[in-house]
Amino acid sequence: INLLNILHSLANSIHKLYILHKPYSHHFAFLLGFKNETLKQTGFLGKSVTLPSGVNETGKFTTIEWSILAKNNTYIARFSGGNVKYYQQQRDRLKLDTTTGDLEIRDLRREDSGTYTVHVRKSDKIQWNNKVNLSVQEKLPEPSITVTNRKIEYGMCKILLTCSVKSETTTITYGPEGFPHGCEFKPLRYATTGREAEAWCSPIQDVNITCTASDSVSTTASTVRTGCSRTDPGKFIYSVGLK
Repeated sequence: INLLNILHSLANSIHKLYILHKPYSHHFAFLLGFKNETLKQTGFLGKSVTLPSGVNETGKFTTIEWSILAKNNTYIARFSGGNVKYYQQQRDRLKLDTTTGDLEIRDLRREDSGTYTVHVRKSDKIQWNNKVNLSVQEKLPEPSITVTNRKIEYGMCKILLTCSVKSETTTITYGPEGFPHGCEFKPLRYATTGREAEAWCSPIQDVNITCTASDSVSTTASTVRTGCSRTDPGKFIYSVGLK
């Protein structure tokens, strides 16, 4: 048996292979060891986040230990002997799930960002030693939709819209598309950010128009109900022809 091939094939396993040598025979034994992973998690200021332990097995855990590297690997939560203890300034905002090893942090603050280490041990001596990199960010505020103008044109209800959000690094989209309950959206010629648009909608019923703002970590949306159906047609200019 090629020992190097065996070790290579088991490199990503939770097991470590040892060979016990006796005269004229080779005996193989599996000694249960560590499984190491580095996970990533994003949370938002003032919200809750659950840090995954990375343990994908069920069973009773004898020990669960969470610590944060930014504080010299200091314990923040520990389960042992059937009891859970919380430490440090975060202790009133923590909740440890003793069945999964996951750790919930409530009311997130910027200083909660960092690298967390979790060590989990089972009674049968299987152990996990994983890390979770937590990034705490500010969630996008809900966008504000403003209807700047409405009028009947070419037999359709033309609505001018502006979607405002307090962030410069966002992507703005409008919806829903399609008739009769949606509209056809077109960016305005002078618009440079995609925040202003015109919607061509049914002239006989109001519609719900949704503005969605998104960035690399979050998405928020707002909806406004508008249209031309309940407005005095006398105030609109009617045009004849095709759009």
